[in-house]
Amino acid sequence: MKPKVIDRPAHGVISAKAGIHRRCTTTGTAWRPVKPRFAPVLALLALLFLPAGCTVYKIDIQQGNEITGEMLSQLEIGMSKREVGKLIGFPLVTDPFHADRWDYYFYLKKGATGEVQQHSATLHFSDDALSRIESALLEEDGGE
Repeated sequence: MKPKVIDRPAHGVISAKAGIHRRCTTTGTAWRPVKPRFAPVLALLALLFLPAGCTVYKIDIQQGNEITGEMLSQLEIGMSKREVGKLIGFPLVTDPFHADRWDYYFYLKKGATGEVQQHSATLHFSDDALSRIESALLEEDGGE
């Protein structure tokens, strides 16, 4: 009778070709690869959370002073620059060549939908008093 040859590594040594093995408890002689117990669970979790990582959050982009037709309708001809500034705010940028003209620009782009809103208004002053208002917002509301 031929002696049995058991193909197992020396104590504490794992062969690179064999991978990770453990001794079979039923026969005591055969070595079999170790199967990860949590591999199906980890694969399922990866599939569940994969779509959450793929979405991109886009922020709203707002530039300029927010102006509305209601805000402009509160303005009255003859108001001082200080009163106008308290009511609707001062313009972000003033033109050094036109000190008696205030330009208000508003731009809003919604990140989720990509919808764009743009408004502008121009206020003219003479002798530090409001003399004229130009804006498409007033025409939409049927104002001045």
